[in-house]
Amino acid sequence: AWLLQDAEKNDGASEARLGKAYMSGAFGTPDEREGARWYERAIAHGNAYAANDYGYWLYHRKATPDARKQAIAIWRKAFLARRSSVANELAWIRCTSRYDDELDPAEGLQAIALLGTDSDDLDSFELDTAAACQAANGQFDKAKTLQLLAVAKFKAEIEGDKPTEEQAKTLKETTDRVALYASRKAYRIS
Repeated sequence: AWLLQDAEKNDGASEARLGKAYMSGAFGTPDEREGARWYERAIAHGNAYAANDYGYWLYHRKATPDARKQAIAIWRKAFLARRSSVANELAWIRCTSRYDDELDPAEGLQAIALLGTDSDDLDSFELDTAAACQAANGQFDKAKTLQLLAVAKFKAEIEGDKPTEEQAKTLKETTDRVALYASRKAYRIS
């Protein structure tokens, strides 16, 4: 009720939370139509997190060709408005997509640059994306260097002595990309 009250007053954060809640089924059965309505209102009010979340849902959950195109359009519009929270998602898809019509490595580099040009500005996942975009653009030596930084940063981000199963999987995938770039090949999602 509180979210609805604030969302009806055009509060972007409340609109985004309602969108996510409806999509996830937090109020019972998931309601895509109502979730999309609230996400789209939040995006119209400039909420970049809504653009990121809704785009992610469209691209990875709904995952139809039309939904993926819609996600890229949402991310691109937010990126062009200089919303950095969508930059990593847009860059990753534009540089690594398994679908040729979604690849645009040059746009991927532009998107990742919005996050910063110094490797200290980027977290391990953003470094991983930056490396993938360099490789997609044929810059394999730079890709390898960035990927090594991504691996080192990811290892430092792991809490405790032993990674979780998910962390171990991510670490292996991240490490495997070092060898891929060293062999002068770009990474593509399989």
